[in-house]
Amino acid sequence: QGFEMRKSRGFGTFITREQIEKKNPRVTTDLFRSVSGVKLVRENGSPTVVSSRLGTLAYCPVRYYVDGASYPLYGQSIDVMVQVVDIGAIEVYPGGATVPPQFGGRESACGIIAIWTRQGTKKEKEKEKE
Repeated sequence: QGFEMRKSRGFGTFITREQIEKKNPRVTTDLFRSVSGVKLVRENGSPTVVSSRLGTLAYCPVRYYVDGASYPLYGQSIDVMVQVVDIGAIEVYPGGATVPPQFGGRESACGIIAIWTRQGTKKEKEKEKE
């Protein structure tokens, strides 16, 4: 199931390349500042995206996927790991209940952010045509 199929279901927030270019973000985390259900916090001096579904005091970092594969940050910021210029599209699911099965699992209880690189977006569109 591809990006457009998940988008048509109405769960989550979807950010296209065109929207990214209009926002003209400096770093990747800038793209999440206006997304409902997540917020940015500082962790060791770096911006970290966390779920805001659990209230203001809870700290629940989202899980990342890049081009469909789980993407552990190992203490790094997503800003360092994925550059804005490389992003083709983004899906944000701020709580475990809205996470599609292919991104699910116990580690996705705080929600997920699926980043599709420009290269990955092309592959995803090819799959949707099949």
